Parts: sequence; structure tokens; C-alpha cells
Amino acid sequence: MSRDESTTDFETWFDRINRQLEQASRQFGPASSIRSAVGGQPDLDLVDRGDEFVVTIDLPGYTNDAVTAKLTDRTLFVEAQREGVEETATEGAEDYIHMERRHESVSRRIRLPEAIDRDDVTARMNNGVLTVSIGKAEPAGAAIEIE
Repeated sequence: MSRDESTTDFETWFDRINRQLEQASRQFGPASSIRSAVGGQPDLDLVDRGDEFVVTIDLPGYTNDAVTAKLTDRTLFVEAQREGVEETATEGAEDYIHMERRHESVSRRIRLPEAIDRDDVTARMNNGVLTVSIGKAEPAGAAIEIE
């Protein structure tokens, strides 16, 4: 077997293993501990600044309009999707030798440790990093005047 044949066999084997890992990642969903280039959970930081929570999520390669964020009760849900080359390229327009950029989607649920003020939320995206600031709710209850 020549060196070129063994290199091609290795690349074929590597591509097959990579596809199997991607399939496993999609099958087990974002809650899985399997992380891959396709699907999964983006890394995040959650900071308590006293009067607000700040969530910072890495979403490299995703545009602002590809990201959605929803807030329910005390849970922030972030999802991002992008189309790969195969969805945007027209048949025969390019002569690809190797194609790895595929449709990708990631999502993350963050349960916040305290009640939040749903009217005090801001979000901004800068260089693939989403930052969401969520104000804390005033403590429930009212003072009781004693006569």
C-alpha cells in the first residue's frame, strides 16, 4: 500500500468517525454531555452583580438575527442556528475540494437563582459573544404597619 493510499484510508476513517460523533450529538440533544462542532451547548458565564444577573454566552460564527433569546419565570433560553455552505451554495457554483461548514444549531437553558424583573432585560451581541443583563425583582411582600 502506498503512502497516498494509507493517507486516503486514514482520512476516510476519520471522516466516518466524525460523522458518527455528529449523529450521536444530534440524537442525544443539547442536554447531552457530548460536545461537537455540530450541535451542543455553548459555553457561558453567569454573574450575580447584586441588582442584576449577567449571562455571557460564546456564539462564534452566529449573527445577531440567527440568535433568539426567551425569558420565562426564572429561566433564560438561548438558541442559535446558522446555515452551512451546502444550504447556501448553488449546485455547481463552486468546485469544493473539502467542505466542513455545515448547518449548526446550539441552545442553552439557564435557570437563574432568584426572581427576575422581566421588564429590566437587555441583550447585545458583539464579536460572537452574547451578553444578557437581567434585573432582579424586588423582594415580594409589603411592610405591615402595626397600630
